[in-house]
Amino acid sequence: MLIRKGKIMGKIALSIVQSVDGYIADLDDQFGFIEGIPGPHLKDISTSDSPYSLEAFFEAYDIIVMGHQSYKIGFATDFPSKTIYVVTNEKRPNEGNIHFVKPGQIVKLMMAKKKQGHHIYLYGGGIVLKPFMAANAIDEYIIGTVPIILGKGKPLFYELDESIPLQLDQVDVMGGLTIHIYHRR
Repeated sequence: MLIRKGKIMGKIALSIVQSVDGYIADLDDQFGFIEGIPGPHLKDISTSDSPYSLEAFFEAYDIIVMGHQSYKIGFATDFPSKTIYVVTNEKRPNEGNIHFVKPGQIVKLMMAKKKQGHHIYLYGGGIVLKPFMAANAIDEYIIGTVPIILGKGKPLFYELDESIPLQLDQVDVMGGLTIHIYHRR
């Protein structure tokens, strides 16, 4: 939680799983590889007194931002109690807690929500992330890596004009998944 001039600020975070070579799905948008397979002698460990918990993460975030492809696949149904913003070029009416927003408007809107104290979870890859990364608006990157090399697929990150310096704050091993938690410097 960020505190600026006595006000509690929200935060914008990415939590996602990728292959060793940086893909979040194959070319057919399939991601069955994300479970990972632990080595027979691997133990769950954390460099923190508070290991990462996906359940606690989901509980803390009240707004989800996802791309149109994630919405079409049906992932919005995974978050029935959350406010969801779908980044799309399609002009669509809102559907209950689901709001459709143009790519050029999403970062400004979410920065305003963050100032109001909302915690925003970026759910998706390059298309959703690129405008947030270009604006250096992501406070926390939680990136899980599973032991598979896909060779091709949908990349987590797209090319950027400038680098984004991060600070590594925590590393956890959970089953066949290695989680790195970074914060913006």
